[in-house]
Amino acid sequence: MPRSSLLPLLLSAILSAAAFSRPSAVADDARESGAFTLHTRSRPEMNKGTFHFPLVYQTVQWDPRKTAVVICDMWDQHWCKSATARVAEMAPRMNALISVAREQGALIVHCPSGTLDFYKDTPGRKLARQAPAVEPRVPLQGWCSLDVQREGQRLPIDDSDGGCPCQPPCPGGHPWTRQIATIEIKPGDAITDNAEAYYLMQQRGIENVIVMGVHTNMCVLGRPFSIRQMVYQGKNVVLVRDLTDSMYNPRREPFVSHFRGTEMVVEHIEKYWCPTITSSDFLGGPAFRFREDTRAHVVLLANEDEYGARQTLPDFAQLLRDCFGYRCTVIQGYAPHDLSGIEALESADVAVLFVRRRALPQQQMAVLRKYLEAGKPLVALRTACHAFDVRGDAPAGSQQWPAFDREVLGCNYRGHGPNQLGTDVALVPEMADHPILSGVKPAQWHSPGSIYLVRPVDEEAEVLAVGTALNLTEPIAWARRYRGGRVFYTSLGHRSDFMQPQFRVLLINAVHWAMGRPVPPLPGDASPDFSAGWHTLAVPGTWDARSGGYLIGYDGYAWYRCLVTVPEAWRDNDLTLSVPEVDNCHEVFFNGLKVGSAGSMPPDYVNGLGSEKPCTVPASRVRSGQKNLVALRVYDHDGRGGFKGKAPSLGFGQQVISLEGKWQFRTGDDARWAQPDEETPPAEAFSY
Repeated sequence: MPRSSLLPLLLSAILSAAAFSRPSAVADDARESGAFTLHTRSRPEMNKGTFHFPLVYQTVQWDPRKTAVVICDMWDQHWCKSATARVAEMAPRMNALISVAREQGALIVHCPSGTLDFYKDTPGRKLARQAPAVEPRVPLQGWCSLDVQREGQRLPIDDSDGGCPCQPPCPGGHPWTRQIATIEIKPGDAITDNAEAYYLMQQRGIENVIVMGVHTNMCVLGRPFSIRQMVYQGKNVVLVRDLTDSMYNPRREPFVSHFRGTEMVVEHIEKYWCPTITSSDFLGGPAFRFREDTRAHVVLLANEDEYGARQTLPDFAQLLRDCFGYRCTVIQGYAPHDLSGIEALESADVAVLFVRRRALPQQQMAVLRKYLEAGKPLVALRTACHAFDVRGDAPAGSQQWPAFDREVLGCNYRGHGPNQLGTDVALVPEMADHPILSGVKPAQWHSPGSIYLVRPVDEEAEVLAVGTALNLTEPIAWARRYRGGRVFYTSLGHRSDFMQPQFRVLLINAVHWAMGRPVPPLPGDASPDFSAGWHTLAVPGTWDARSGGYLIGYDGYAWYRCLVTVPEAWRDNDLTLSVPEVDNCHEVFFNGLKVGSAGSMPPDYVNGLGSEKPCTVPASRVRSGQKNLVALRVYDHDGRGGFKGKAPSLGFGQQVISLEGKWQFRTGDDARWAQPDEETPPAEAFSY
């Protein structure tokens, strides 16, 4: 890299190092407690074979003396200039974390692979070499490759091109000579890049391993001192998810931003290997964020015990990541009166609040007040109208905000109606053109949640929906301004509300409106009732992501269809129809003939995701020079449904027609939909 290119990076590193040089209150508390308090996030599969990975947040305490911090391949220079820049940007925050961990007694293991000659006579190198070899739990590997039995056939991103996003691509090679100098190596630290790391951990009685560094999809998983190896050896492992980076080119599948690509690998690790944490557990403040990560940042705050917000908000956050590519930070209350990590609001583009009767520590409340007083947007759900009113003595050192409902939300919470009746919801007809109500259908529905008594509502608020129960009628959703910032509130938010498509669309619209962004358009000519007829959806992609929000969470049967014109030159030949990665199982039809399947449909359900094989289409069934109907019968058991990989393709020999584009789609199940008939319009929208 030219000297002129390095100067800005060095200046950034110096400034960042200064910013992280003072230990935070979190670090002070950790030193006083004598233990690492880690807030972990994982996605364990609910039942083997279901491919359903709910988010799980936990708090764990680790003994620093039984903990090692592994720094993976934070080289001074990489062959990819953008990778080099991101390492330099991340290194100061990483060094600050290492300093806190070292001070508390953790073993620091520096692992800059392929550069050990640079350190051959240093104390750290000698420390690693002197650890005696011991019998491992399972055989040690020099590189731990993809474990197909454990994690499937591939990672969620395509890194087959090396992952360089630069244009033109950077030349390859091995330009690294040492670990980046920003990360200090102190007395007592070890330096290695091989199995010595395991031997040293065994010698020191290390049970816990904290991994950080690059690259998430490559060395962080595969190196002999890193995640796969240490999990195999029975260590308790966590990845610091904000102090890692992938080698991923957004011009490759799944065609998301570089930073979303890294997040997808992190999610893969959380499913199959180990939990993750953020550097905030050691340093306080917001998690690290790359300057080039300009995605909208949604911060979701959850702390209540009535309606399952600790699960519904993380699920909603995952929806926003999957469908819109947003960066989402979920702040869970790890204690009743706590929102540790609320400092994430400093970089938030919108906050989503679902809290009930909590008094926050003064410092946390100050962060929230500062955010709102600055006119930043807020989306508030159900119990947020009494979020900070504990109706009694607050814990010492904490603060209430009993007037939050009147001051910020513009209402006057007075209690709720009978729980057993629920609430009949109706959109306000005069507000039908409001962006938040775009595509919210039907205009009337029933919520199992009790009606909230919130009148009077600020006269300048735009009431979008009302609720009725017996003789009670109350505003149930409205938009207003606070300090110039956009505020949306709804007293909906019952766990069952999140299962209703119209509520999810309402909430998605509210998040976009609050940020001042256009609400997502409906997909093609679609209406909310996908069971009523054929609509167009883009393929590939899950129907959750492609339906404008209406099918988020839909589980059950659905059909896809498209028309493909087979070249005349292919006449009298069998064809190959490939349908990769459909969640969860499917059957493939060509002009009405079943030509393949993956998994089994109910009642003998078997998940077929990952077991797909190319289908053979017999020549006798092919209409050469004409349009042919390809139909897929799909069953989704849980999670996201539809296409999770590439689009289907039809081929003969080396010639392939990609069927990527708009397909017909509908929910439900009818065997007649596999047949070409008058219901199949000749629209080019789904012809190939």
